[in-house]
Amino acid sequence: LLFLLGSAFGVFAFFSPGHSSPLLRLEDASMPGGIYLMLPIAPTKRGQTVLFCPGQYQSRLVARLTGESGYCSGGSTALVKTLVALPGDSVTIDSTGVYVNGLLLPNSRPLQHTSDGRPVSYYPFNQSLDEGWCLTMSLYNPRSVDSRYFGPVKCHQLWRALPLSKRPRTFEQQIASLFTAMPRAYATGAESLPARTSTPVGGTVH
Repeated sequence: LLFLLGSAFGVFAFFSPGHSSPLLRLEDASMPGGIYLMLPIAPTKRGQTVLFCPGQYQSRLVARLTGESGYCSGGSTALVKTLVALPGDSVTIDSTGVYVNGLLLPNSRPLQHTSDGRPVSYYPFNQSLDEGWCLTMSLYNPRSVDSRYFGPVKCHQLWRALPLSKRPRTFEQQIASLFTAMPRAYATGAESLPARTSTPVGGTVH
């Protein structure tokens, strides 16, 4: 059985003999290309690769920025990203990039325009993630559409995307090591999520 999750991101899911969960064949774009095993379990570690449909507002924003449609509630394709922050982590999103517990994440600086020249703004954020909220990013492609533009996502939306191919598996190990020594934030709660602003910053997103 083959079914399409999102052509815009080159995400294809299919069942394979011997696997009770579907496999993903991901083209090299927002994340390293290869085969991933979809597991309907909640990811629990920073650096793990995840697959999810954004919330309805976030999905509409993703569809608008990418110009592609899919089967998520707001009309976007499913997304494959890295889980970079968990409930209780201190997160800052500003014009210089995304910080988690004080660490500036690689390839996280927000960009100014889509590839066809439309302006795009980042999601200003400076607080600890509340219970049930996670942050997802692509640390592989600086032009990725991710939480730097649409903010935190509900943790229960996330599926584990376990990389089976060498390239994505090696990349996940490298990213996981980035978070190994990172301390947990002291705060356990957070204020309500802020509204987005229209403040643009430099660069191009696709």
